[in-house]
Amino acid sequence: MRYLKYDGEIPNIENLQKKGAELSGTVNRHRRRAKWLGTLGTVVFWVLFGILGAGQVFLINLIFPDEEGVVWVIVDFVAKGILYGFAFILAAILGAVAAAPLWGKRQKTEKTLLREVLSDACAELRMFYQFQEPFLVTKCYRSSDRRFDRHDVCMFAVGDELRITANLHYGFFDPKRDLGCYCLTRDEIVLSDTQYKDRPAVELQAEGVSFVLAAQAAAYIKKMFLMQT
Repeated sequence: MRYLKYDGEIPNIENLQKKGAELSGTVNRHRRRAKWLGTLGTVVFWVLFGILGAGQVFLINLIFPDEEGVVWVIVDFVAKGILYGFAFILAAILGAVAAAPLWGKRQKTEKTLLREVLSDACAELRMFYQFQEPFLVTKCYRSSDRRFDRHDVCMFAVGDELRITANLHYGFFDPKRDLGCYCLTRDEIVLSDTQYKDRPAVELQAEGVSFVLAAQAAAYIKKMFLMQT
């Protein structure tokens, strides 16, 4: 088992942090706007649903007035029941169509750019730790190395080693969030099912270091690492 820790400088980190802060502010403003538009869309849906539904019920009653007679009452009840059902379904569809542009209003460009800037900030770390696909981003609930507690971590294979780092896929600006990289060989790894609070989990142990990970990590490690030949 080896432990690696990048001790160099992140190129252009100050400019990336500044750009990231600007983009983050823009994304938050767009998120608030999208939330407001989503609420407006819901109002539009219910208003149109009520108006269209009531209008269609009125037209149905106008076209099919009440008549006397047992047979006609039964036929009238069944026919109107079916028509009312179609009327409310149509009203819901039309209301949803009208509200959809407001519900679906999203400003994705800035969010995509923010992810790219975050990714750029970790380019040097990914190169140093040899981050590569296929990888898994999963939750580390608890670790013998407390810095990994309650962190998202990346797992990936490099040669005959399984490597565990901070979430280099999404990226981050603060160099303190670099947790280093544990490099574990196949022969060292011991997996066992466990539980974290009320969640199923898996514990990975290797030469004195341990990680309690989300249950999905077990399938990834077995398929992509332990079962390799």
